[in-house]
Amino acid sequence: MDAFDTVEPILITMLLMIGIPGLFFVVYSKNVALKRRVGRTAWPIYGVAFAALLFTTGAPLHFKVVAGALFLVLMIFPGRFFKFCDSCGDTIIGINPISPEVKCPVCGGPLSDP
Repeated sequence: MDAFDTVEPILITMLLMIGIPGLFFVVYSKNVALKRRVGRTAWPIYGVAFAALLFTTGAPLHFKVVAGALFLVLMIFPGRFFKFCDSCGDTIIGINPISPEVKCPVCGGPLSDP
């Protein structure tokens, strides 16, 4: 049994324990200030855990390069496409880069970046 075989299940469990509740928190919570505070600290921690999992799997180099590029895109994604409504606290996930959302579709209030 290799040292990586014992680390991999721990990292997968950690990613699931952070990721699933974090997704529900961002989507369903109405507290915008808390979403901003938690998101700025939790997202890099989640990224480091994912990178550690990627390099402990023992995958071939070409897989690590492709997954690493995907990892960089996923680290940039929330800052570019998540917006929060200051009025109602809703999370708007707009993936249209040509005409991004400028007002909340729920209440019509202004949107702000995370």
